Amino acid sequence: MGDPLPLRLALPELRYPIGSEPEKTISINQHSIVAYIKTVKEILGNDEFNRIRGTFLGPVIKLGERSLKLSAKIVHAVLTKSIKTVKRHEAWFHFGAQPMRFSIREFHMVTGLKCSGEAREPREGTEKFKWDFLKGRTHTVKDVEKQLRNTREDASDERFCLAMLLLIESILLQKSLLDGGTTFTLDYVKIAQDMDVLMTYPWGRTAYNLLLKSLQRAVDKSLDKNNYDLQGFPMAFLIWILESVPLLQYAFSQVVPILSVQPSTPIFLCEKYLQIASPQLIDVLLIEIKDHLKVTCILPPISNDPEADVCMEDEANKDLDDMADLSKRGYKFKIRDWRNMSVDLYGANEEIRRASLLFGNGGMSQASTSYQEESLESKINRISEMVGDNLRIMNDRLCLIEKDRKQIKERVTKLEKLQRVTSYETPNNEDTREPMNEITKETPGSPIAQQNIETPVLTPIQTQQETHELMNEIISPNISDTQPNTRARRNLLTEQNKDVESRVQNPFEIGANVEISSQDDNTCHKWYPGNVLATYLVDGVEMVKVEYSVPTWRRSTMVPGALEKLKSFCLMARVLSL
Repeated sequence: MGDPLPLRLALPELRYPIGSEPEKTISINQHSIVAYIKTVKEILGNDEFNRIRGTFLGPVIKLGERSLKLSAKIVHAVLTKSIKTVKRHEAWFHFGAQPMRFSIREFHMVTGLKCSGEAREPREGTEKFKWDFLKGRTHTVKDVEKQLRNTREDASDERFCLAMLLLIESILLQKSLLDGGTTFTLDYVKIAQDMDVLMTYPWGRTAYNLLLKSLQRAVDKSLDKNNYDLQGFPMAFLIWILESVPLLQYAFSQVVPILSVQPSTPIFLCEKYLQIASPQLIDVLLIEIKDHLKVTCILPPISNDPEADVCMEDEANKDLDDMADLSKRGYKFKIRDWRNMSVDLYGANEEIRRASLLFGNGGMSQASTSYQEESLESKINRISEMVGDNLRIMNDRLCLIEKDRKQIKERVTKLEKLQRVTSYETPNNEDTREPMNEITKETPGSPIAQQNIETPVLTPIQTQQETHELMNEIISPNISDTQPNTRARRNLLTEQNKDVESRVQNPFEIGANVEISSQDDNTCHKWYPGNVLATYLVDGVEMVKVEYSVPTWRRSTMVPGALEKLKSFCLMARVLSL
């Protein structure tokens, strides 16, 4: 049987437990001198200097010309969060409890310097330049500058080699500014004598080793002091921090816009920074506690970089590799993980699974030790697809909501009609009629007043006196009982017969639009619009309850002092032709 799956991942020890890091006001002394870029340019002129700009020093020169200053507080905040490991050629840190690695690969990604390959020795008999400082055993950058100024202008190769040596030593390899600066051995001078070796020498590896030892020494001995030194090129370390923690980059730096098309030659990280601020330590710590903080454990590779996989042999540590892989897959480390010095793998994998369901496959992942990460274009395409899918889902949900809303509206309308019918079938219940009375009530000067009437289908009604209230009457089924046999009566019977035929073709239904007919003084025939509220039988006669509007009669002034004469009129209903 194989070994059982581990339940917990062991975490390394921290240099300072989280929350107990030194927060003293400190200053950092860096010895890298980018001012020599301006000096060399003045000595050589634009044409010769452009030759140097086109070499491996080009990205570093571009950064140096922008006169960016080292932010001591950002560097110090990360150094105090060092992780103890067995690695000799890497440095591990945490920020916001998230791990991050600084190695020769990250140094190369920042500077573009050559870090791989063998350090070739200069060939025998290649000391073709007679430089004065070769007479001693050591030299300084001041000696190289003096020799460059004294070299003939027509000796372009000699001036080129001296200028390259001066910039390499002053920017990348400085150890101290005391007593006239760093003292270098003549080994670098011999390399500069052979142009082929000078241009292929892994200067980046030499500069990285110097910087890494300086960082390790500061972590071990100097973080509790008010100030300490960083040798080599510490700007590379600062830019790596800003790249690993995007919130720090957004808050304290300004970079060039992202290219929409990937260039054919690599663009290294130091080339993109235009400005870097110098925040206070508290400002950096406030960024660290933000909920949406994201830290990239291992930076993704640079496109078209021939040294994308550069590394240095080191002690193997599976726990560190697993920790980096867990971070790459999207797990967000907790402070309690570091206090317990372990991670519950079941809980971590469950968190990664939930995040994957929420953001899509790989939506929470970071760069990993395999250095494989999707391109910017594929990221944009994936995000666009996710947004499109979400919009389609939202649209489908809105359609369902609109459909439900229509169904509810139709149901409410039916319930309201049923409630109105019920209220009119209970004439003695004043409470059921009161809402309708409120709706149909008109002001005294209104020409139209809403009224209700119960009437048999297509039969005249009995004489009705004028009233301002709603009318509810049972109308006689036989017109001969109430009307004399006059010419007007015969006309009314003829109209009745026509309406009977209409009734056969158009039966009354609840909610149907109808008209109510009135005959004033047996001479005038008028129709008023109405709506069917209910149908039922009374003594075998089909009755219809109708809501209609009639004009309000005005008071008569024919007889002084007499009250208004009550007008009688006959009513019958017919269905409107729709």
